[in-house]
Amino acid sequence: NLVQKNGESQEYKANLVRKNGESQEYKANLVQKNGESHSFQANFVRKNFCLKHCQVKYNCEL
Repeated sequence: NLVQKNGESQEYKANLVRKNGESQEYKANLVQKNGESHSFQANFVRKNFCLKHCQVKYNCEL
């Protein structure tokens, strides 16, 4: 579950695509409680990640 700054929780499904041994990238659909969906992309570095909000894109860098 993703929790935004407004405190609302969000559910998402994701497909992982391996790019190399250490980083992973996946696209996912973010489903809000009101039923509206938003897409975002995230880059995963190893098992640690952080999310930065930029409109409907989520960039993850270690």
